[in-house]
Amino acid sequence: MYGFEVKTPRQDSWYGMYLEGNGKGEFYPVSSSISGLYVNGNVADANFMTLFNGKISICITRNNDSIRLIETNMTNVLEQIKNKL
Repeated sequence: MYGFEVKTPRQDSWYGMYLEGNGKGEFYPVSSSISGLYVNGNVADANFMTLFNGKISICITRNNDSIRLIETNMTNVLEQIKNKL
């Protein structure tokens, strides 16, 4: 990401949201009350990864901060999303 010119104001956002895709180009918002996901800080990137024990986790990098690894229960989240649609 490139920095802004001095004359350009900051472009801050507020809270991000997890979007679950169905593989067909459609995405559905998942609230933190359903996903259990809340990350404080300036998140730079997030990726799913499978750990050695087979569990799916989310690796989150934050600007000027530590990396955070969050264990998930993906099947539970996906079932709840499908029930809400």
